[in-house]
Amino acid sequence: MGNTATWTGQVTIPAADGELRLLMVEDERLYADGMAEQAEATISRIVYAVSVTV
Repeated sequence: MGNTATWTGQVTIPAADGELRLLMVEDERLYADGMAEQAEATISRIVYAVSVTV
């Protein structure tokens, strides 16, 4: 805890008649031993999501 990360980037917004929203999702990968037949399986879960009207 206590780590801060800043991400920047460009998103091309297509022309549209209605409202558009940009969805940003952060997920993390976890080891899932015993949850699958593979010895070292991984799963992911969403830890943060936000929707922004553009």
